[in-house]
Formats: sequence, structure tokens, C-alpha cells
Amino acid sequence: MPDTYNSILGFLIVVAVLSFFALRKRNESWKGKLIDKKHRELVDDDGDHSGDRWILKFETENRKKKKASVKKQAFDEANIGDTYEKKKGQFTPTKI
Repeated sequence: MPDTYNSILGFLIVVAVLSFFALRKRNESWKGKLIDKKHRELVDDDGDHSGDRWILKFETENRKKKKASVKKQAFDEANIGDTYEKKKGQFTPTKI
């Protein structure tokens, strides 16, 4: 029975930590310029293609670096030098 409690406690701790980071990211706001775009092809253990990830990198007005994973359409529409704004309550920035 103690193993069950430890497993449940461990699971709850992991969920709490992940929730904390997700909420922290969601509650930040910033404006910045797009400085880089990266496409990553995800590969599984067998070496087979398992998906894609599109990442935009920004430099904020405070000179901090930020990254955002976006959908392919947003990635394709993004141009280096474009200005973006990440509003509080949103997970991804939008072009302004």
C-alpha cells in the first residue's frame, strides 16, 4: 500500500510542477522582434518521422530571448524582423 501512495504523491508533484511552469508562461506578457525560425523534425526510437515542431525565437524590448512553438501556418507567415506581442493569458505571441 505505501508504494501506491508514493506513486500517487509522485504523480501529483509532477503535475503540480508542470502546471506551475505552464501558468507562469501563460501569465507573462512582452513585445519583441522575431530573430530566428527553426523547424525540427521529430524522430521516434526506430528512426521514423513522428512529427514536426516549428519554433520562433524573439528578442524582447528588454533584450531577453524568448521561444514559442507555433503551428506551421504561423511559422510560414513569420518573417525575421516582424514584431510580435505575447499578451497575458495567451500561450503564443501574435504578429502586430
